[in-house]
Amino acid sequence: MKKTTFLWIDDESGRIRDARSLARTLKIKVIFEDVRKKELAEILRGILSGQEPDLVLIDHRLDKVLEGGIIQTGSTTAEVIREKWAECPIVCVTAVRLEDIDLQKKLIYEQVIEYPELFENYSFLISLAKSFKILRRKRPKDIKGFMNLIKAPSPDRPRLDAILPEEIKGGFEGRSPLISISRWVRQTLMAKPGFLYDQLWAATSVGIKEHSFEKVHDALAEAKYRGIFADEGNPRWWQTRIKQILYERFPADERQFTWELGRRLNGVRKQDYSVCYVCKKEFPEIVGFTDETAQTRKPMHLRCSVSHPRFEKALFFEEIRMMKAAE
Repeated sequence: MKKTTFLWIDDESGRIRDARSLARTLKIKVIFEDVRKKELAEILRGILSGQEPDLVLIDHRLDKVLEGGIIQTGSTTAEVIREKWAECPIVCVTAVRLEDIDLQKKLIYEQVIEYPELFENYSFLISLAKSFKILRRKRPKDIKGFMNLIKAPSPDRPRLDAILPEEIKGGFEGRSPLISISRWVRQTLMAKPGFLYDQLWAATSVGIKEHSFEKVHDALAEAKYRGIFADEGNPRWWQTRIKQILYERFPADERQFTWELGRRLNGVRKQDYSVCYVCKKEFPEIVGFTDETAQTRKPMHLRCSVSHPRFEKALFFEEIRMMKAAE
């Protein structure tokens, strides 16, 4: 099998050390293209005449390339690459703060990673590259093919079918839009709690603290998401499979909630039990933000939270909520 290959385009020559570290850690090939004080358009012509890599990394600013050239920015470079390699994932690695990058320019990339956080995203990068390779090899021709790629549990398939965008469904008749599939899976299915839970949601759903989740990890292994774009550095679990596992293990207690049954799993102790961030009482049912502007999330009771005004409710997904203000 051909070795996974990344192409890294940057005008910071010193980052070649990071490229070598990336290659060693992930056991892949990384081609570092130093464009400092070079005509970027000319370099791109040479790159695009060669073999397409599995993933492209680009510096967003590229302010040290040869002045006066036709192409001067990472976003423009990405657009040129996309014209030739339409289904190659392109990731921006930048020292620019995310909030300082224009939204439309962000949308050109599959992901924007702040440079100091690059190492933390190694598992994401390899997941992205390998998932696109799978998609090219097993391009879905129908809904069933797509469901098989995300390894969706049978009970979830009708609901997923109902919310799958027409942009993706329509592509099954010809060439499925792989970029659209990637973005929907990563930015909707995996990002919004409902079908899939992150570790905080999964832990809360079985009645324990997030840092205690490792105690039940093996018991819930079959619920772990293993479809395309699964990321070991940021794992997900199927919510329906968590329930199924618990009710199969404790069949006499089907009237109990999962956050009650989860505490009966082997290894769980009272100190592992989750409590509501707001009232400090047991059995929080949801995960909510601590306030309207914060990014911090905590386990909460439904009664101790309110709808988050910045998020719209989405069909079949959990309502995004925040801590209720003190009265």
